Amino acid sequence: MQASKLVLAALVVAACSGTASATAIDWHISGAGNLGSSTGADGSTTLSYDLTESGYGYREWSITGVAPEAGTYSFLWDYSGLHSWFSVTARLTTTTGATLVDAYAWGCCESPSNGFDYSGGYTFYNVNAGDTIGFFAGGSHYDYSQILRGSLTLTPTSQLFDGGSTSPVPEADPAAMFAIGMTAVGALVARRRRA
Repeated sequence: MQASKLVLAALVVAACSGTASATAIDWHISGAGNLGSSTGADGSTTLSYDLTESGYGYREWSITGVAPEAGTYSFLWDYSGLHSWFSVTARLTTTTGATLVDAYAWGCCESPSNGFDYSGGYTFYNVNAGDTIGFFAGGSHYDYSQILRGSLTLTPTSQLFDGGSTSPVPEADPAAMFAIGMTAVGALVARRRRA
Protein backbone atom coordinates (compact mmCIF):
# COMPACT_ATOMS: atom_id res chain seq x y z
CA MET A 1 0.00 0.00 0.00
CA GLN A 2 2.78 2.44 0.96
CA ALA A 3 4.66 1.73 -2.31
CA SER A 4 1.54 2.41 -4.38
CA LYS A 5 1.15 5.78 -2.66
CA LEU A 6 4.72 6.72 -3.55
CA VAL A 7 4.26 5.61 -7.15
CA LEU A 8 1.05 7.65 -7.39
CA ALA A 9 2.80 10.70 -5.93
CA ALA A 10 5.69 10.34 -8.40
CA LEU A 11 3.25 10.06 -11.31
CA VAL A 12 1.35 13.19 -10.22
CA VAL A 13 4.56 15.21 -9.90
CA ALA A 14 5.86 13.93 -13.26
CA ALA A 15 2.58 14.72 -15.02
CA CYS A 16 2.53 18.26 -13.68
CA SER A 17 6.11 19.17 -14.50
CA GLY A 18 6.76 20.79 -17.88
CA THR A 19 10.21 20.69 -19.40
CA ALA A 20 11.57 20.06 -22.87
CA SER A 21 13.76 17.18 -23.99
CA ALA A 22 17.50 17.61 -23.67
CA THR A 23 18.14 15.34 -26.67
CA ALA A 24 20.31 17.08 -29.25
CA ILE A 25 19.15 17.70 -32.81
CA ASP A 26 21.57 17.39 -35.73
CA TRP A 27 20.72 20.57 -37.69
CA HIS A 28 21.24 21.09 -41.43
CA ILE A 29 20.82 24.14 -43.67
CA SER A 30 19.90 24.08 -47.35
CA GLY A 31 19.49 26.81 -49.93
CA ALA A 32 21.53 28.98 -52.28
CA GLY A 33 24.93 30.54 -51.62
CA ASN A 34 27.68 29.74 -49.14
CA LEU A 35 26.29 27.77 -46.22
CA GLY A 36 27.87 27.16 -42.84
CA SER A 37 27.29 25.27 -39.62
CA SER A 38 29.13 25.39 -36.31
CA THR A 39 28.53 24.07 -32.81
CA GLY A 40 29.22 26.03 -29.63
CA ALA A 41 30.53 24.74 -26.31
CA ASP A 42 27.08 25.44 -24.79
CA GLY A 43 25.41 22.99 -27.20
CA SER A 44 24.19 25.74 -29.52
CA THR A 45 24.29 25.37 -33.29
CA THR A 46 24.78 28.31 -35.66
CA LEU A 47 23.64 27.87 -39.25
CA SER A 48 24.50 30.59 -41.76
CA TYR A 49 23.95 31.66 -45.35
CA ASP A 50 25.78 34.19 -47.52
CA LEU A 51 24.40 34.95 -50.97
CA THR A 52 25.80 37.79 -53.07
CA GLU A 53 24.24 38.65 -56.41
CA SER A 54 21.02 37.37 -54.90
CA GLY A 55 18.70 39.16 -57.28
CA TYR A 56 15.67 41.08 -56.07
CA GLY A 57 13.17 38.35 -55.22
CA TYR A 58 12.50 36.66 -51.90
CA ARG A 59 15.03 33.93 -51.03
CA GLU A 60 14.65 31.34 -48.28
CA TRP A 61 16.84 28.81 -46.47
CA SER A 62 15.60 25.67 -44.78
CA ILE A 63 17.08 24.78 -41.39
CA THR A 64 15.90 21.34 -40.31
CA GLY A 65 16.69 18.41 -38.09
CA VAL A 66 15.19 15.01 -37.34
CA ALA A 67 13.95 14.31 -33.81
CA PRO A 68 15.83 11.28 -32.45
CA GLU A 69 13.06 10.50 -29.96
CA ALA A 70 9.48 11.49 -29.18
CA GLY A 71 9.01 14.49 -26.92
CA THR A 72 9.04 18.24 -26.68
CA TYR A 73 11.91 20.24 -28.17
CA SER A 74 12.55 23.81 -27.06
CA PHE A 75 15.13 26.33 -28.30
CA LEU A 76 16.35 29.85 -27.69
CA TRP A 77 16.96 31.37 -31.12
CA ASP A 78 18.91 34.36 -32.39
CA TYR A 79 18.44 35.43 -36.01
CA SER A 80 20.81 38.12 -37.29
CA GLY A 81 22.18 39.28 -40.61
CA LEU A 82 22.39 41.83 -43.38
CA HIS A 83 19.91 41.82 -46.26
CA SER A 84 21.30 44.98 -47.90
CA TRP A 85 19.91 48.49 -47.34
CA PHE A 86 16.90 49.36 -49.50
CA SER A 87 13.40 47.88 -49.17
CA VAL A 88 14.62 45.06 -46.93
CA THR A 89 12.66 42.15 -45.48
CA ALA A 90 13.70 39.54 -42.92
CA ARG A 91 11.50 36.58 -42.10
CA LEU A 92 11.77 33.58 -39.77
CA THR A 93 9.06 30.91 -39.61
CA THR A 94 8.84 27.37 -38.27
CA THR A 95 7.94 24.09 -39.92
CA THR A 96 4.77 24.19 -37.80
CA GLY A 97 3.69 27.47 -39.45
CA ALA A 98 4.51 29.93 -36.65
CA THR A 99 5.94 33.30 -37.72
CA LEU A 100 8.73 34.43 -35.41
CA VAL A 101 10.07 37.38 -37.45
CA ASP A 102 8.33 39.29 -40.24
CA ALA A 103 10.17 42.59 -40.60
CA TYR A 104 10.29 45.22 -43.36
CA ALA A 105 12.08 48.55 -43.80
CA TRP A 106 11.57 50.70 -46.86
CA GLY A 107 14.57 52.98 -46.52
CA CYS A 108 18.05 52.74 -45.20
CA CYS A 109 19.29 52.15 -41.72
CA GLU A 110 16.19 51.11 -39.79
CA SER A 111 16.14 47.40 -38.92
CA PRO A 112 16.08 45.09 -40.80
CA SER A 113 17.89 47.46 -43.22
CA ASN A 114 21.62 47.86 -42.52
CA GLY A 115 21.58 44.71 -40.37
CA PHE A 116 19.17 43.03 -37.99
CA ASP A 117 19.23 40.94 -34.83
CA TYR A 118 16.09 39.28 -33.45
CA SER A 119 15.87 36.72 -30.67
CA GLY A 120 13.35 34.69 -28.72
CA GLY A 121 12.35 31.14 -27.95
CA TYR A 122 10.24 28.44 -29.56
CA THR A 123 8.95 25.03 -28.50
CA PHE A 124 7.96 22.16 -30.79
CA TYR A 125 5.31 20.15 -28.91
CA ASN A 126 4.21 16.52 -29.44
CA VAL A 127 7.10 15.60 -31.73
CA ASN A 128 7.37 11.94 -32.75
CA ALA A 129 10.68 10.15 -33.22
CA GLY A 130 11.74 10.64 -36.82
CA ASP A 131 9.74 13.87 -37.33
CA THR A 132 11.49 16.72 -39.12
CA ILE A 133 11.36 20.01 -37.23
CA GLY A 134 12.91 23.31 -38.11
CA PHE A 135 12.85 26.85 -39.35
CA PHE A 136 12.74 28.82 -42.61
CA ALA A 137 14.94 31.93 -42.67
CA GLY A 138 14.77 34.36 -45.55
CA GLY A 139 14.32 37.79 -46.93
CA SER A 140 14.55 40.14 -49.86
CA HIS A 141 15.66 43.62 -50.88
CA TYR A 142 15.68 46.03 -53.83
CA ASP A 143 19.28 47.14 -53.41
CA TYR A 144 22.02 47.15 -56.06
CA SER A 145 24.43 45.48 -53.59
CA GLN A 146 22.31 42.30 -53.70
CA ILE A 147 23.53 40.92 -50.36
CA LEU A 148 21.55 38.38 -48.36
CA ARG A 149 23.57 37.21 -45.37
CA GLY A 150 22.29 35.77 -42.12
CA SER A 151 22.70 33.29 -39.31
CA LEU A 152 20.37 31.46 -36.96
CA THR A 153 21.74 30.26 -33.63
CA LEU A 154 19.70 27.59 -31.86
CA THR A 155 20.36 26.76 -28.20
CA PRO A 156 18.47 23.87 -26.60
CA THR A 157 16.67 24.80 -23.38
CA SER A 158 14.35 23.10 -20.91
CA GLN A 159 12.24 26.27 -20.82
CA LEU A 160 8.91 25.94 -22.63
CA PHE A 161 7.42 28.61 -24.91
CA ASP A 162 3.78 29.10 -25.82
CA GLY A 163 2.96 28.86 -29.57
CA GLY A 164 4.81 31.44 -31.66
CA SER A 165 5.43 33.54 -28.59
CA THR A 166 8.89 34.31 -27.32
CA SER A 167 7.48 34.46 -23.80
CA PRO A 168 8.19 31.39 -21.71
CA VAL A 169 5.36 29.32 -20.33
CA PRO A 170 5.49 29.85 -16.56
CA GLU A 171 6.91 26.76 -14.88
CA ALA A 172 5.21 25.44 -11.79
CA ASP A 173 7.14 25.65 -8.54
CA PRO A 174 8.41 22.13 -7.72
CA ALA A 175 7.46 22.53 -4.04
CA ALA A 176 3.91 23.53 -5.02
CA MET A 177 3.65 20.57 -7.39
CA PHE A 178 4.86 18.25 -4.62
CA ALA A 179 2.27 19.71 -2.25
CA ILE A 180 -0.49 19.15 -4.83
CA GLY A 181 0.68 15.56 -5.31
CA MET A 182 0.75 14.89 -1.58
CA THR A 183 -2.71 16.44 -1.18
CA ALA A 184 -4.03 14.14 -3.91
CA VAL A 185 -2.44 11.11 -2.23
CA GLY A 186 -3.85 12.18 1.17
CA ALA A 187 -7.32 12.58 -0.32
CA LEU A 188 -7.08 9.13 -1.90
CA VAL A 189 -6.01 7.53 1.41
CA ALA A 190 -8.76 9.31 3.36
CA ARG A 191 -11.35 8.20 0.81
CA ARG A 192 -10.24 4.57 1.08
CA ARG A 193 -10.34 4.67 4.90
CA ARG A 194 -13.96 5.90 4.78
CA ALA A 195 -14.98 3.13 2.37
